Amino acid sequence: MRSSARTGRTGNARQPQEPVNKTIPLIGSIVAAVAVIILFVLYLVSFSGENRRNPIVLFSGADGNFPVVSMQNTLHRAGFDLQRFEDGELDPDRQYILVSLDDNAVSDMAAYRDSDNVLGFVLVCPTIPEEGLPSGFDSSEPSKDIAIFAGKDNSSEVVSMGAPRVIFERISGVDTVYGVPTARGGLFASRCFVSMAQNRYLSLSAFGADEGKELLYSPLFQNELAGYLSITYRDAAIKDASFAGINMWFIMAFVSIFACIFGLSVYLMLLPVVVSDIKQEKVPAREKIAVAAIGGITVAFAIGVVAMAFSERLRSYAGIILAFLPLVFMFILTLNRFRFIVFDKTDYKSRSKMKRTAFMSVLIALSALFIMLISGDMDTYISHVSAPLIAAVAFVPDLLCATCLLYSDRKSRFVGEGGCSYFGNRVIFLLMLIPSVFAIIFGIIFRQHEITVAGFKGLYTTLVPFVLLVPLRRHSDQSLIPGILHGILFAMSVLFVL
Repeated sequence: MRSSARTGRTGNARQPQEPVNKTIPLIGSIVAAVAVIILFVLYLVSFSGENRRNPIVLFSGADGNFPVVSMQNTLHRAGFDLQRFEDGELDPDRQYILVSLDDNAVSDMAAYRDSDNVLGFVLVCPTIPEEGLPSGFDSSEPSKDIAIFAGKDNSSEVVSMGAPRVIFERISGVDTVYGVPTARGGLFASRCFVSMAQNRYLSLSAFGADEGKELLYSPLFQNELAGYLSITYRDAAIKDASFAGINMWFIMAFVSIFACIFGLSVYLMLLPVVVSDIKQEKVPAREKIAVAAIGGITVAFAIGVVAMAFSERLRSYAGIILAFLPLVFMFILTLNRFRFIVFDKTDYKSRSKMKRTAFMSVLIALSALFIMLISGDMDTYISHVSAPLIAAVAFVPDLLCATCLLYSDRKSRFVGEGGCSYFGNRVIFLLMLIPSVFAIIFGIIFRQHEITVAGFKGLYTTLVPFVLLVPLRRHSDQSLIPGILHGILFAMSVLFVL
């Protein structure tokens, strides 16, 4: 039996052939590297334009992840600064436009209606409070400008109108059912209504949006917001809006992201495949204990999700639990393979080039970093816990587990047993997705938004590190460098979703 295993070893240990044409991989690597540099420049450009004389666009109710970089660039190009609403204290020497989301919108407008340094309000997907709209709001009171941005609403009857349209009609006197809207934008134009006094504005997007944060990430919304601010507060801003700068930033960002993916694909296309992708379709006997543990945790979590649905306090922890759950599964799999990793006497050594593996790792890590930075703020909103601490807690254990599991998979293939565990068994990886998928389905069916979002967070932290490590799994038989990359990707993913 041992000799047959050794025979399988020779096929897995052969030295891969170098590509005959090295020009195409070189071109691909250059394209990917240039794209990463452009993404870095776009990140830096977003910080230019800040000025103490600029009015501040203050965002309230946008808790959690926020498109800081793209929104910051948009507002700076329009002559405004960006700030998140934190303690409620406003600098008396600065001027503000208060942008409030969802449930915060009406209450913020009522609280700051008489503030001298608040120039106006922007309500994004506002909701009507349980006690109804406060009195004293009409087409002239407050005298400040009020704009409402919301998702698609084509209702032709008053009874079926969404809250944003109801609020707008109340404070403007404009009939949005029989009134004729104007269109703003090109192919995906928004339907806009403006009051006779030009101090009330309603924009209904061409796309549906249940929450304000869904609009914040949209380039169409950001462009329209910049246009509204630059026209309405022209006297307060120190410069005119540069829509060319706003649009070009988004275009360059999208082009760079696709160029980075294209360049990496071209670079990898002709590289030799050192280790084939996942082939194992059944769970080996030595891994059934780990799979049973994962199944037990999955069942326990399913029961926990049902319990969380009845407690607002518990629901707030669902995202954190699901984001770190992949690490728990990897730890269980590492313990299960510990004896094979440490005590098996098979002499396995990597044959892949260190420089190539390091280059691929750096390129993938930088690409993921700048894409995430451009897409979100990469900060953490867990009370009294800093982002560096969260990153360390995610990175170090993941690095150790990923390196061990990669080595275990390589060693298992080397002795002719086939792929194993997290990186070599499709069944085990799919089992790791079940808790997140269950949370998403449960949240959608029972309208538990926090549970649904938590499910997507867990899905993200499970899929992104695994999928982005595919090139290194296929084109390198190293363990440590890919393990480091997996740890970095997992830490970045956790910061991105929390």
